[in-house]
Amino acid sequence: MEMTKDIEQILADELKKEIDNEILNTMVGPNLIQKGWFQVVVKNGNWINISQEWCDQNLSGKHSYTCFGYYWYFEYEKDATIFSLKWT
Repeated sequence: MEMTKDIEQILADELKKEIDNEILNTMVGPNLIQKGWFQVVVKNGNWINISQEWCDQNLSGKHSYTCFGYYWYFEYEKDATIFSLKWT
């Protein structure tokens, strides 16, 4: 029974994260796009594998991108392009 509860809690936590990301994307995403940022959507499950290390090595800087689950936003088009080629 304890394992079932643990699995239920993990699933509930994942669902909560997904809902939070959708809400944040809905609220913040349009504002970023209006400011000239570029959106890349990674819906094939790969977004879970994207590491901070990869972003640090391949993108312009920590403040040049943000993500909400599988919705990623980039200040620079070259970062959006590199990211898109790798992860979509």
